[in-house]
Amino acid sequence: MVSLRFQEGEWGEILGSGANLESIFQAWMSSPTHRELLKTPRWKSFGWGEVRENNVSVVVVRFWRP
Repeated sequence: MVSLRFQEGEWGEILGSGANLESIFQAWMSSPTHRELLKTPRWKSFGWGEVRENNVSVVVVRFWRP
């Protein structure tokens, strides 16, 4: 990430696809690993994005801490 000019630190990312944002979020919360990433207090910042095409959403969430 640093070579791409992102700040040094720890990065995390979750990617999912499904019928809508709610179904993707529910799938993440049903997965212990994804749930831990979403709920951990160690992250200092995050960003997310969604692309929707042909009734399918693709969502990415990125996390960072120094």
